[in-house]
Amino acid sequence: MASLPEPERRDYFLAIGFLYAGEFRYEDAVTAFRAAQALRYDPETATRLGRVERLAGQPKEAEQTLLAVDPAGLPEEMKRVRLAELASLAEADKAYDAARDYLQAAQEQKPEAETAFRLGNIERASGHPEAAVTAYRQAVELEDSDQNRSALGYALADGKHYAEAARAFETVLGRDSDYLPLWEDLGYAAMHECDNAKAASSFKQAIDNAPLRPVENAADQEKLDRDVYRMRKEVTKLETHLTTTAYLSFISGDAGSVPGSGGGESTDTIRSGGGMEVAWIPPVIGFRDDRIFQVIGRVTGNLKKETLEFEPDSWQGAAGVRYKPFQTFNLNLGFERLFKIGKDAEENWLVRAMESWTDGYDVKPNEKWWNYTFLYGEYDYYTENNKRSMFYAEGRQGITFNVSNRFLITPHVVADCRLWVPDWDASSYLEGGGGLSFKYLFNRFDYEVERSSLEFLLQYKYGTLFNKINVSGREKRISALFLTTIVKF
Repeated sequence: MASLPEPERRDYFLAIGFLYAGEFRYEDAVTAFRAAQALRYDPETATRLGRVERLAGQPKEAEQTLLAVDPAGLPEEMKRVRLAELASLAEADKAYDAARDYLQAAQEQKPEAETAFRLGNIERASGHPEAAVTAYRQAVELEDSDQNRSALGYALADGKHYAEAARAFETVLGRDSDYLPLWEDLGYAAMHECDNAKAASSFKQAIDNAPLRPVENAADQEKLDRDVYRMRKEVTKLETHLTTTAYLSFISGDAGSVPGSGGGESTDTIRSGGGMEVAWIPPVIGFRDDRIFQVIGRVTGNLKKETLEFEPDSWQGAAGVRYKPFQTFNLNLGFERLFKIGKDAEENWLVRAMESWTDGYDVKPNEKWWNYTFLYGEYDYYTENNKRSMFYAEGRQGITFNVSNRFLITPHVVADCRLWVPDWDASSYLEGGGGLSFKYLFNRFDYEVERSSLEFLLQYKYGTLFNKINVSGREKRISALFLTTIVKF
């Protein structure tokens, strides 16, 4: 090699540099191009050297090499290559402004679909969805590829242009229905646009396609299982129009003498009694992107103390509406008419606000156990007869054990408090204790999760009716076993 003339040696190093780069042997390509540059510098080879230095994991050297190149000595194509390489280095450092400047400079020299696509990626990564839409639109205009149009759809979804995003996804799927990730994304775009039928259909297609997704290891399989379960939950929400909840709660022990909702002397309906509620989610207005409007009807009755026999005069009816106005917060607002069934019930109007937050409430497929946290708050205002307010708060903390994804066993601690204002009957209380929940999940349809559950809830709680005065300790003491059965359809 040493005997060869310098031009031939340089040509040799350039040739093997190109060969190594084509074989992805970037470190060897770096060595070859540096050897060629040592024999004679030229800006075009320097640009190629900067590229393979970046690809070989030498970003500082690559940046130094590329910045030292005088672009005036480069042909037009290599000028754009240099700018693209500098943009890649800046993007890797999350220097998005610099990356944007380099790509825009390249695009001004000659508009190219790939550069526009990269600009869109930069804008998305830096949190500028509208600018990303503009860049991806240009990429589609220059080359209407599946990659460019699906990226446009994602940027439109980021900017909450869900109808346009759905159209972009549908265009790609119309050309290639095996573009697997887009079915799920189309489902969410349609759901955000309140096109529930299209959303459900798209999620079902994504579930059908799940076996076609590549799975290389156990972690991939776990992620796939979680994704499928999440989509099944979405289908269940979208296609549920009627729900029924029935409960029966029995107290054994000292729980104080608490009045019923109509002011009678039976036990409080929520603490010892039973009832059933039916909720109808009407079409079109009922479920709109996780904002839910319901028409509800409810009957409740009190149990006679220490028995499972209902007090006939305690039956209370209610009918009204309930609305969940937020997507992510489980706040429900209700307006109900209470009407008498039994003579001790009441006629009244009830305004309600109910908020809950949970962690680990739903099943986590194939996980053996997980944290369980439940927080609930409620405010009720009775607007007419015996005007009064009720504040209620409850918290539970425990661990849920999963048996075959169908049986959930949750030991937990619990604390709750109810405050009446005014508290004419001195029935406000504060209590806490421990409990155990057994829940069985059932009634699973195609493409859905289990719609129904049967839960047995055992809790022992100790507390006090704190507004009772001038009475014996036992009359204000709470020390009782609470047994509750809840069925949901």
